[in-house]
Amino acid sequence: MMIDPLCSLCPKLAAHRRQVVQPYGPQDAEVVILGQNPGEQEDRTGVPFVGRAGKRKDYYLQECALLDPSKVLILNTVNCKSPKNRKPSKKEVAACMEMWVRPLLASMKPKLIVALGDVALKALCPTAKLSQTHGQALATEIGTVVPTYHPAAGIYDANLVPVMMRDWEEIGRLVRGERKEPLTWAVVPFDISRLRRVGEFAIDLETTSPEVAGKFQPQLAEITWVSVAWRERVPSGMPFTDEPIEILFTSVERVGALASLKPLLEDVDIRKVCHNSKFELRLLKRNGIMLRNFHDTKIAAYVLGRRTTGLKDLSAAELGVVQKRFEEVDWGDEEQVRAYSAADSACTLALWEKQREEIYDVS
Repeated sequence: MMIDPLCSLCPKLAAHRRQVVQPYGPQDAEVVILGQNPGEQEDRTGVPFVGRAGKRKDYYLQECALLDPSKVLILNTVNCKSPKNRKPSKKEVAACMEMWVRPLLASMKPKLIVALGDVALKALCPTAKLSQTHGQALATEIGTVVPTYHPAAGIYDANLVPVMMRDWEEIGRLVRGERKEPLTWAVVPFDISRLRRVGEFAIDLETTSPEVAGKFQPQLAEITWVSVAWRERVPSGMPFTDEPIEILFTSVERVGALASLKPLLEDVDIRKVCHNSKFELRLLKRNGIMLRNFHDTKIAAYVLGRRTTGLKDLSAAELGVVQKRFEEVDWGDEEQVRAYSAADSACTLALWEKQREEIYDVS
């Protein structure tokens, strides 16, 4: 399907462009890459992605996704260059998508659509956030969409390069049908003796929410629930991370949880993992506990150059786990609190397992 080379849906673009940049690649391609709009070189040659960003795109396709660039179709959400290379307007995106891009995608029925950057993602999934969904398969009425950052973003922000490499590796796995096992966990009865057999666990604390003038005051918060996540060490020789995640969860008042955990939290031979340790340290210290030998996934995310350090965003982006937000939980419903806290501790542990590999590789 060709785009009308005389298209005048957007008069400002039609007056400024040299030519309409046509889709490039086989019409029966299983993978379609959707970019933003042409730049100067694309406007001059009539071919999408021929500049530095195009070379990076080919690198990610070949070296990370292990896919052949010649078997991929490339097009843009808007197929005319914008004046002064500005971002295309919502009206321009809507016009080009409805008249040309969506009909083409509907006729092709590709296995996967890779949305490069926020403009392409919003054109296909208006409510999705790139920071939360990059590298994940999103079901849409037009097909499966996997967003990632635009290759040009890595030119200006080197921290994004390893993020995009992981995204493209996942894109390759999805095209080849290689599924990752989803992260799962099980909440088990509170039995502190089980933790003494492990050398590492994650801890998450839930608290009251005192406010002053409408702002949360962490220094006034009191611990209400505790959740601990770990994987059993087994003598099978299998990797530690192959074992399922198990969760201890309880009210701190119900079984004297903090008193039971104190010897383990202060044991220097057991590694603890938390997210935002500043908060946990303050709370535990007020309860007479000095946390020792711990790692913080929030700090690790910062050190590794992640675009976000929030637990919910990291869990969605790196683990494929979409968690409830704090404000979505009914804190009077113990089942909802258990599910929320268990997800926090399980994701904290799983994040650390991924971060630990990268940190050791970097060091």
